[in-house]
Amino acid sequence: MNSLFADENKIINNIEDIETSNTINLKDGVYNVINAIIGVLGLVAVVVIIFGGVQYMTSAGDSGKVKKAKDTILYGVIGLIICIVAAAIVNFVVRNITGNGQQQSSGASGYIRGGYTDPNDCVEAGGQYIGGNNCFFHE
Repeated sequence: MNSLFADENKIINNIEDIETSNTINLKDGVYNVINAIIGVLGLVAVVVIIFGGVQYMTSAGDSGKVKKAKDTILYGVIGLIICIVAAAIVNFVVRNITGNGQQQSSGASGYIRGGYTDPNDCVEAGGQYIGGNNCFFHE
């Protein structure tokens, strides 16, 4: 009879862990949106570079068209560099927003091991399933 209640407690704890592991915090949401915007702008910059290349190839030696095509390529390259630098800055700031680039600890000490496709395997191994095929083991 005791084993029945023990299994029931493990299932309840596991359900609570799954419910809390699927939430996204504000920091991750802002990070994802900003990176998506930067990615789209980077794609636009690459399209501008390609467009400038086509202009250059079809300029037929006309010095005005050649200059315009070179300027278009230059502006596209500058835009792409700005996107890369912006992505690096955003990643740096978001990673360090919690303080000194280290994740805040919840007070639990232990380690995470991946490869658990079934949450029950994690619980049977003495760990706590935290989502994403990962299991947390207390030390």
